[in-house]
Amino acid sequence: MKKTAFAILSLSAPLIYAASVTGAIDKDIKKTQSNIDAKSREYTKLTSSIGEAAREILAEQEKIKSLDGQIVSLEQDVVRLGEEHKQKNAEVAVIEAQKKKLENERDDLERKLVKILARDMAASKVLSEVDPSEEDDIVKAHLSKSISKTLATYVEKLRSEYVARQKMIAVLEQKIRQIKNSMAELENKKIRLAKTKEERIS
Repeated sequence: MKKTAFAILSLSAPLIYAASVTGAIDKDIKKTQSNIDAKSREYTKLTSSIGEAAREILAEQEKIKSLDGQIVSLEQDVVRLGEEHKQKNAEVAVIEAQKKKLENERDDLERKLVKILARDMAASKVLSEVDPSEEDDIVKAHLSKSISKTLATYVEKLRSEYVARQKMIAVLEQKIRQIKNSMAELENKKIRLAKTKEERIS
């Protein structure tokens, strides 16, 4: 009986030992699996963060590329508009000179008109005071009417020229305004270029 108990005990000891070792191994496996799961989650999170950072980097590179394209385009516009600006300044100078000449002609016509009208009024007053009773006075009155007709024609011609000059001056002033407005585009492009370069740096 002692032998049987010893035999049973001898046989069950390795089983008990094996069971306890198996339990410890299971514990180690579970612990290792838990560590693997934790590391896997960390890796997934890290991969996600790296992917997000990569997308942000790519988006920033695209933005920089776009800004570089805008800068090149704006710089070309500024150079082109700078040349146009010089030409338009020269054009404005020519138009201003034409305008000044027309203004001088207009002022000269105005002086002539005032002078002629003043003379005509004075002559009319003198003649209206004279009673055309004598033959000489009748000739003078007839001559005065003839001169008045000629003067009226001349005054009308001067008036037409005056009006024409006024219209030409208005046209030139409109051209100058248009040119100056188009020249403002250069300043706007320069401002946009400066802002885009600033955005590119930041």
